[in-house]
Amino acid sequence: MAYFDSKARTFLRGQACREFGTWAEGRGVRLDPVQPAVSSSIAFARHAFGAELAPLAGSEAKSSGGDRRPNILFITADDMSFNMLGCTGSNLPGISPNLDRLASEGLLIDHCHVATPICGPSRAAWITGTWPHHNGTMGHYNQPPQWFGKSPITTSLPEMLRSEAGYYTGVICKNPTPTRWDYEANELQTGLGRDPSKYEEITKEFIETAIQQDKPFFLHANSMDPHEYWAGHQYETKAWIDAMMGGREYRTYPNGKPYPDPDITYSKDQVPVPACWPDNDAIREDIRPYYASVRRLDQTVGAILRALKAAGQEQNTLIVFVSDHGIGRAFAKWSLYPLGTRTPMIVKWPGVVEPGRRDHESVVSAIDVAPTFLEAAGVEVPEFMDARSIMNIIRDTGRGEKRDMVFTCFNYMNNYPEQDAKFPTYTRDLPDKFDNYRPMRAIHSTRYTYVWNGWADGKHQIPLEMSASQTIRKILRATGHEDRAEFEAYRAREEFYDTMNDPGCLVNLIDEPALAHQIDEFRRELLKIMERTNDHETPNYRSDFRASPPAAPAQ
Repeated sequence: MAYFDSKARTFLRGQACREFGTWAEGRGVRLDPVQPAVSSSIAFARHAFGAELAPLAGSEAKSSGGDRRPNILFITADDMSFNMLGCTGSNLPGISPNLDRLASEGLLIDHCHVATPICGPSRAAWITGTWPHHNGTMGHYNQPPQWFGKSPITTSLPEMLRSEAGYYTGVICKNPTPTRWDYEANELQTGLGRDPSKYEEITKEFIETAIQQDKPFFLHANSMDPHEYWAGHQYETKAWIDAMMGGREYRTYPNGKPYPDPDITYSKDQVPVPACWPDNDAIREDIRPYYASVRRLDQTVGAILRALKAAGQEQNTLIVFVSDHGIGRAFAKWSLYPLGTRTPMIVKWPGVVEPGRRDHESVVSAIDVAPTFLEAAGVEVPEFMDARSIMNIIRDTGRGEKRDMVFTCFNYMNNYPEQDAKFPTYTRDLPDKFDNYRPMRAIHSTRYTYVWNGWADGKHQIPLEMSASQTIRKILRATGHEDRAEFEAYRAREEFYDTMNDPGCLVNLIDEPALAHQIDEFRRELLKIMERTNDHETPNYRSDFRASPPAAPAQ
């Protein structure tokens, strides 16, 4: 069976999400179209009746013996934009002491972008080292779409580490694939992915088992913070928690929840407002609880790292931290602006990475972790991977190709079963027929961002599912920013931003004559990548492409 291609699996997953939403709404639980009915309920459907936390029998991996390979600890956040940590520029007191310490003990790469700003596809991309339009996981619900056919990807990172290098593999929450892991802990076992103490216990148990089996380990530890509903949010209710816990009984903390509240909260006057939104009380009040969830994410990271150190494995472990994409609001998640695709990449590897390094110049993709981990483990990188190892950057060799541009993309939000059945064949006008298909492609450098919105024609809009119930759009309109609200809804066919001087991507420079040369360079780079990766949107982009002979650089 192809790796991502079981129609029964994907249909049932999507159907379970739909039925779960109906179940919750019938009990008075408020579920907006995206949060959490897509990502959290997919996890619920996959794991609610899963086995108790325990190693799976039947692993045939063998120990690497005396020539010890490094352990690999891959820690991820859920919905965290780049500049939310102290080490990446946040001035909020106490926001991220554990991640700041991790960065100080290793390498912080400033310009890393995820493959796509949507949970499942972003995670599937980094666990396979392939772009969404290559592996077929391009959105939620039915994936791959019927028109895509069978996925060509037949294996994954943990499977290769186990079978080819003897690794003991484990995942905590947010399992992005049908991959078989040796050890798995689901959302119900971790307080909806929000209980730091549970992560510490599970990490400890996992490492102990790996040591007992005399195997190096690969642990993919995924926090569900700061995904909605945020700590203290008005919809973080008992009814919502009960629904997310699948109707099961659960132990509670004194706060009545299966997870603790963050140990620090912030007022609306304290929190920073990303540059893409106006700085007003309505925005501040909306995003205020988000930062408390970022703080609890940091607590979880600290708990995982404590377990690693207590087990005596810290010195032989390669640690990488990234987020799957940015904050769940307009102009971030579901969009290809830096607030949606840029993530911190923190790398610690004692004896290999010099502490306190910061790379301001390399531009990499989060999917590059897959070949990098394989290289660290001594496993040959398969030809099917689109990703490229960043080992030369990690080791600071000064060798290797220059990494100055990176590709990002978006395809589907929700490919509902009934819509999937309607479109068994891909046609270039699919965005006109189905509003949850919104193809976008982008190229980022350290200074510029170029975005192509293949659906934007002045008539079609971003759907409700891709806007967190239009929270930001409603605030924009209510506070006198009608033009910005209209742009959020309709976008432009092409966009080009100088993100060094305009980090909020407020001024579209696509028609700026002085930048014609740079714009043409980005267009050509995007077309080259789309053609090389057999992107199904290539004919649409090519028909839009207006590349002229390279213009002379501006003087």
